Amino acid sequence: MYKHFLITRFNVKNIDWTTDKNKTSVNDNVWLEDRFCLFDKFCFPSVHSNIIKSEFVWLVFFDLNTPLIFRHKIEEYQILFPQFRPLFIDDMSHLQVAIKQQIAADVDSETKYIITTRVDNDDSLHQDAMKSIHEYVEKNDIKSGLVDLTRGLCMQIEPHFQIRSCIYYSSPFISCVEPYAGYDHLKTVMHRPHHKWFSRLPTYELDDKPLWIQLIHAKNMAN
Repeated sequence: MYKHFLITRFNVKNIDWTTDKNKTSVNDNVWLEDRFCLFDKFCFPSVHSNIIKSEFVWLVFFDLNTPLIFRHKIEEYQILFPQFRPLFIDDMSHLQVAIKQQIAADVDSETKYIITTRVDNDDSLHQDAMKSIHEYVEKNDIKSGLVDLTRGLCMQIEPHFQIRSCIYYSSPFISCVEPYAGYDHLKTVMHRPHHKWFSRLPTYELDDKPLWIQLIHAKNMAN
């Protein structure tokens, strides 16, 4: 009845994000090399560990002009993780259309509701995260609303290591649940920035345990 999608923007061009918090250019080869290293170390293995306990499709969006050397790495992810779906688009203006097209292509006649969850490419999910979201939605019979994973860890890896517990409302790990009535009616969690979902829909806080790690490093946009 529910179909679950995890969504990540990797290096899609965004006119609102051309430099990181230190005013260094993003999306060039140096940035990509660093970001793929973080992805390999933190994000990919954490999401991969979730597939043992939960069924979902991971839609990961890349720039149409991603260099060949990195496309080879993307192909390796697909081999390791068949639910990993790389999608190449020109810029952020095409993101919502591409998400909705892929969801529409993946659903079947049994699909009544769509869950879309977001995770950034330098962050991590607890191995129970996707399972916990799905079970919470079903247990509470949520047909429309947001599931907010409010508890997690903030881990700083540079200039020195630090880790602390965090409470984050309307977090970058938020999920949107909505009825599926075809392509034209879909919104998805990427319809607006995560912090702008606050009070837009009924919100359910899933706060049993920390279910994510937000990474703090030199090339973050803000934090």
